[in-house]
Amino acid sequence: MHKTTGEQDPGGSGAGRRADAWLMGLLTGLWCAAVAAAGWGGDYPVNDDWVYAISVRTLLETGRFHLPDFSQALTLPHVYWGAAFAWLGGGFGFVPLRLSVTLLGLVGLLLAYRLLRDAGAHPAVAASAAGALGLNPLYFSLSLTYMSDVTFCVLVMATVLAWGRWLDGRGARWGLLGGLCGVLAALTRQFGLVLLPALLLSMAWRDGLTRSTWWRGLALVAVVVLAYGLLQHWLMLQGRQPSLQQPVSELLWRWLKWGRVAILLLYAAMLLSPLALLWAAQRRQAWREAGCPGYDRRLLLLSLLQLPLMLAWGKYFPAWTNVLQPWGIGPVTLRDNLLLGLHVPQTPLWLWGLWGGLTLLAAWTVAVLVEAAWARRQAATPGRAAWRAGFAVPVGWAQARARWSAQTVLAAVAAALLGLAICFGPATFFDRYLLPVLPLLALVGVRCWPQAARPPAPKALALAAGLCALQLALAVVGVRDFWAMSEAKWQAVARLHARGIGPQVLDGGYDYNGWLLYRRGGPSTLPDKSWYWVEDDAYQLALGPMPGYRLLETVPYQRRLTGRTEQIHILQRQAPSAAQQAPVRP
Repeated sequence: MHKTTGEQDPGGSGAGRRADAWLMGLLTGLWCAAVAAAGWGGDYPVNDDWVYAISVRTLLETGRFHLPDFSQALTLPHVYWGAAFAWLGGGFGFVPLRLSVTLLGLVGLLLAYRLLRDAGAHPAVAASAAGALGLNPLYFSLSLTYMSDVTFCVLVMATVLAWGRWLDGRGARWGLLGGLCGVLAALTRQFGLVLLPALLLSMAWRDGLTRSTWWRGLALVAVVVLAYGLLQHWLMLQGRQPSLQQPVSELLWRWLKWGRVAILLLYAAMLLSPLALLWAAQRRQAWREAGCPGYDRRLLLLSLLQLPLMLAWGKYFPAWTNVLQPWGIGPVTLRDNLLLGLHVPQTPLWLWGLWGGLTLLAAWTVAVLVEAAWARRQAATPGRAAWRAGFAVPVGWAQARARWSAQTVLAAVAAALLGLAICFGPATFFDRYLLPVLPLLALVGVRCWPQAARPPAPKALALAAGLCALQLALAVVGVRDFWAMSEAKWQAVARLHARGIGPQVLDGGYDYNGWLLYRRGGPSTLPDKSWYWVEDDAYQLALGPMPGYRLLETVPYQRRLTGRTEQIHILQRQAPSAAQQAPVRP
């Protein structure tokens, strides 16, 4: 095994264990306080979680697992985990389902810390990076819903952590635990299958291309092929076209959409910026000790050079919406906004300034990495000073095997394969798909950072903590705004239900009609109707007035991020006038 100094028994000393316990307790306290401030909303679906809730309800009522044909992911462990919480809570409900994912979100936050400590990071560095990963608006807001993204992300982290410890020679039990978590990850989302090829390559990295490595590799490939074949056969028996089975022409066209890769890198750079702050502080100190000023000017120049490319390509924050929106957090699932692009919530100037600042921060993070990589190349040139080696990227195969552990290779390959699968696999692309790649990139970043095991500078640590706090505050306030809008929408639904107006004549949005009117065979294809199981739209919920509808009443709600009071409009379709009903004579 090729261990480095930073990787040997991280947290093994008494002081290290005490620091780990204190920091993990701090992260847990922050998480619980933020969850208490944001809340879980009411007993209603949001976004796509009604699709998985149907499976939970069926499991509790019949004892059998049912996969709706509308679901693109398997979500089997996700459904059983949620069903256990619903059963303990006395019956089906969306709040117990959200609680189950919130607990997994906390587990993922602590797993991220442990993953980076195993990679050799100093406790303060690991805590800052874990906070950046687990307390950002994307991860935190999804942890308060019953969406499957956090579940999959946690299982990916658990798999890499367990397999990394097994590859480091800590016992076969870690290999078995990693295999179990890997199977659960693949049963949650099919993209989890790429973890097995990543394990194969990391084993070859550790042991070399020996005969035993080839046999074990062939066995793993056989397992992957068999598992994929059984998966596809089971999906077809369920009456569904396999979600991974796409026309070849469509897949080839999707390979041309490299803009998704740019979005992934943009989000990764922004969300991992606290780690870049600590890295840049040590690089700045190295420049000063060498008597070479100008580090900050170089970073500024590299950052400004990226901005024209970002603006020309349209890749600025938030570059791709679903969870993160220009006006806050959470999608609007009503017809006027979702399908027609009407009544878009207004974004105040200060919030646009915040998004612009986060875009600049992402560009600055990329500049830190580019400068460090360039310094590494310069250091490899004869006559260059060793202090300029900002990246711990080895030169040559022998140095690479001596520097990078099998765990690092496992994380790097898994991040690359997951990133490619996420960017080019699904027909639709949402920001929440990027979650499982971020902790793996953070691990690789720590292993490429020569001084990650050293205590960070106090000022840089304070800046990183402040940035994490800013993102967490944005997450909490944004989630409260989303619950306020959802409460107003479902209050409007309750008022209509009290009048005897049900989903058969109400277009109440994607989650409302999907939850109450879902049926096999796909959504509605009726002309002039929303595609999500709308039978008749005599009544409609909207964020504003709609042509052909009259206003019955409104339900107000407050958006704290924008400082505005907005309204859910309850609309009724107007009957055509007598002149409109009269036949047209030639």
